[in-house]
Amino acid sequence: VCVVDVASTIAELVGQPTPSEDGVSFVDVLQGLPGLRTFAFAQNFQPLGIPFTPDPDQERAVIEQRWKLVRIGDTPASDALYDLLADPCEDTNLLPPAPGSEAESAYQRLQSLLPSGSGG
Repeated sequence: VCVVDVASTIAELVGQPTPSEDGVSFVDVLQGLPGLRTFAFAQNFQPLGIPFTPDPDQERAVIEQRWKLVRIGDTPASDALYDLLADPCEDTNLLPPAPGSEAESAYQRLQSLLPSGSGG
C-alpha cells in the first residue's frame, strides 16, 4: 500500500471512479485479501532552495516483501541491498551478491523497478 493509493481506495469505497492513474485501490487488503502491489517505492526528496529541484544525493528505495534496495544519487555505485527477513535492522549490505544467489536475482529485479534520473 502506498500513499498514492488512498484516493483510489476511498473512491472505490464510495462507488466513484478512480481519480488517479497512479493509485491502486487497496480495498482487497482491507478485506484480508492480497493486494495488487508487489513492491513499494520510497524517495527522500529535499529541495535545494529552488522549488521542485531535487537533491542530487537523494535517497530512493524499492522494497519487496523480503528485499530492499537503497540508492543514493543516480548511480548503482551507492546501492545497498538488504534481506529484511534475515537482517531487519539493515546492518549488512549484500552487494555485490554471489553469482546465481537469491540476492543477485533480487538485485536485478529491484533495479528494474527503481526509477532512474533525478526526481524519479
